[in-house]
Amino acid sequence: MQALRYTFFSGLLLCCIALCSGVAQAQALGNASGDNPEDSAIWQKVRTSLFQNRPITAAGQDVIALEAPTRAEDAAIVPIALRAGFAQTPQRFIDKVYLVIDNNPSPISATFHFTQLSGRADIETRVRIEQYTFVRAIAETNDGKLYMATRFVKASGGCSAPPGKDAQAALASLGRIRLRVEDNNASQPVLAQLMLSHPNTSGLVMDQVTRLYAPADYVRALRVTLGGAPVLTAELDISISENPNFRFYVFPRASGELRAEVDDTQDRHFAASIPIQHPQGVAEQPLAAQQVAPGVYLLPGASGEADVANQGRIGNVGFIVGEAGVLVINTGTSFRHGQALLQAIRRVTDKPIVLALVTHTRPEFLLGAAAFQAQGIPVHMHHAAAELMRGRCERCLKKLQTLLGTDAMQGSVIFKPDAEFTQASAVAGMGRNIQVLYFGHSSGPGDVAVLDVATGTLFAGGLLDNQRIPDVQDGDATGWHSALQSLHKLPIRQIVPGHGAVGSMALVDDTGRYLSQLEARVAALLEGGTQLAAITEAATLPAFAHWDGYATIHPRNATAVYVRPERAKLFKP
Repeated sequence: MQALRYTFFSGLLLCCIALCSGVAQAQALGNASGDNPEDSAIWQKVRTSLFQNRPITAAGQDVIALEAPTRAEDAAIVPIALRAGFAQTPQRFIDKVYLVIDNNPSPISATFHFTQLSGRADIETRVRIEQYTFVRAIAETNDGKLYMATRFVKASGGCSAPPGKDAQAALASLGRIRLRVEDNNASQPVLAQLMLSHPNTSGLVMDQVTRLYAPADYVRALRVTLGGAPVLTAELDISISENPNFRFYVFPRASGELRAEVDDTQDRHFAASIPIQHPQGVAEQPLAAQQVAPGVYLLPGASGEADVANQGRIGNVGFIVGEAGVLVINTGTSFRHGQALLQAIRRVTDKPIVLALVTHTRPEFLLGAAAFQAQGIPVHMHHAAAELMRGRCERCLKKLQTLLGTDAMQGSVIFKPDAEFTQASAVAGMGRNIQVLYFGHSSGPGDVAVLDVATGTLFAGGLLDNQRIPDVQDGDATGWHSALQSLHKLPIRQIVPGHGAVGSMALVDDTGRYLSQLEARVAALLEGGTQLAAITEAATLPAFAHWDGYATIHPRNATAVYVRPERAKLFKP
């Protein structure tokens, strides 16, 4: 990318003749406003550099819109706005937006990275434009698809225009930074603005006294976080105007510090922060238990695959109240979540919590365990699941610390179970017939389910989800199908899945149908010679396209099922 920046105007820093030559060359490319944007030779080189041969679809208003003036009043301060056509959700979100200005000396002007905490993948800023040009916004969604919005802008001389103030005045105000939020409405994304006093010298401006070019000195990176979790990051180039100004959205569902950090090409660092207080934010509301059967309660997880706004609390947690005490099934996403679960349980019953049982190795079900142990409540787990946790979940914890922020994950650790078991058994000390079910390696090594015999309520753990693509990464297909068959033989009246709403035995059949169709589809593609690189596009299962995780978990599943026969052949004795 660095090499691409000055391919067309490398002589600009040395002499004005090269600049004129570059202008003439770009004009010769025929970039008139009525021309086809795809005919731009510069764009074709940029496209190959960024995206290789990946298809790019023309963006409609439902994906992303690019706002820019047809003719700029000032080529050094051209307002640009990128407007996303949908909100950022776990199911669908814009991951990146590339801002490309074809005929600028450095065409790749900025790359913006958005998260679910952005709320909306919108950005407003001001840019320099050197000559008449196509301006492009290319959005990359979470499923890897590319969409492009294009505008033709008539402006010239912006990159080589002199600064708005003299060098001494610019130096005196350098680094003044302001961050503000226009509203504090926790129910929707709110508009924020970052302003920085910085000359943002392009390296193309001639000093009229010395006749020398002022060296490039511009903002190169922007990072915005909320409570330590990323909201927006950007890589920037010389096209951003003097005194950079950015307007963007943030979705502050919980209280926290909104912080912006900026780096420039001289290794200077600037930062500003403001507190955002939402005492009644969604993530901070007390958890409410739902009674699903006499003595059986559900603390439902939020919908979505990795709902940042709800602090990753997407897994279902349950508890059963017996005559002698309480059994808790799973412990939540974080230490803070575990504390909230304990408070919710105490609002229902003051009976002692005898045990917390972790059903399987997923971070949203186990990282709250330390909160239970801190109150002297033992936490048990199957030995095979605990082994997987020890081998993998440090990475999961670090990922959540990055995704949700260090504040949200404070106190969360990879815990040491108080006991590890290997067989199915009844739960002792409850005064109620509760069975821990283990069917061998199924949805994962050591995955268990819990059956309350009196009410026929099954807490399915990793075995079953409702309207959500099951993750097969750690699963054993034969064992999983066998476990599903075993569930049909049990006196089950209702099922609390790992994710999603309480359901009937139909959840067992739904999961089995998905697994069977996934295996059959991938086997057919293998037989037909489909290569691994094409498997995620080819292994579609339209009947499950409306399930959570179809755009993200399903492609991983297809890849995992594809490579297993290869591994089997490789390690066959």
